[in-house]
Amino acid sequence: MAKLSRQTKETIKTIVVLIIVGLLITAYTIYPLNNSDTLFARTNLTDYNIDSLPPNDIGLYTNAAWKVDTFRVEPDALTSIACISVKDSLTDSTKGTVIILPSSDSSRNSQLALIEELIKNSFICITYDLRATGLSSGKYHGFGSLEATDLQEIISSLAIHGQMTPPLYIVGTELGADAAIFSTADEPRIKKIVAIEPFLTTDNVIESAKEKHNSIWFPLYNSVMFWWYGMNSGYAPEYTELADITPVSSPTLLITSSTNEALNKIVAISDKSMLTLKNNNSELISTIVSYIKK
Repeated sequence: MAKLSRQTKETIKTIVVLIIVGLLITAYTIYPLNNSDTLFARTNLTDYNIDSLPPNDIGLYTNAAWKVDTFRVEPDALTSIACISVKDSLTDSTKGTVIILPSSDSSRNSQLALIEELIKNSFICITYDLRATGLSSGKYHGFGSLEATDLQEIISSLAIHGQMTPPLYIVGTELGADAAIFSTADEPRIKKIVAIEPFLTTDNVIESAKEKHNSIWFPLYNSVMFWWYGMNSGYAPEYTELADITPVSSPTLLITSSTNEALNKIVAISDKSMLTLKNNNSELISTIVSYIKK
């Protein structure tokens, strides 16, 4: 078999190098640039216009026996959170206020069944679409810390305008659960929280988004996707790691069907009298209501 000439070998090496460079550019630039919006932005990003927000209507909350009010809270200049307050119109008696935070891939309408049960038990309920979701503005979700800031602003606004009757309870799912957990240290008005499937770390948020959207893994995936998220969104959230997890600072019901290092750590370091762990199952609503009532 004839030997390859030196020039041919050099040409092959050059082609191989170019292919490798092309693959690296695709893996670390083109693919994450296009994919980060899929993972972390609102679903209707291409049609989103901050100057023409949809009306903050009552949606599915049409029960004639309820008093329903809608309002907006603006935690920053680019974010308007669409909130709704629901209570029994036939009585002024109440056992407190429950703020309910859905996950970032659902809306406040998903909380209708839980709110119905809480109203039956004489609670005022407030729920809202998280930033970059539903009727709320914003192009990008946060990693829990921004959602915590939004929650604290909403609590302050409710207190200032006399729309909140203590004691105050928070129920959150996924990023909403992180917001609840991250807020308790700075918000003494919170009596109890229910955290459903919290992420607790940035890695867990990214891994969950990757699985939901069938994103292709590559080396340093989490760090690269987080960097591109910052570039696209203009946000600069902290990268929450396992070492940043602290004990719960309010009585907390942690509901989860999974286990990971972050969940194991918060359970291990929290006061056992402050943290109750439950499995996520079909009795979710009754479990939440029972915990808040006791």
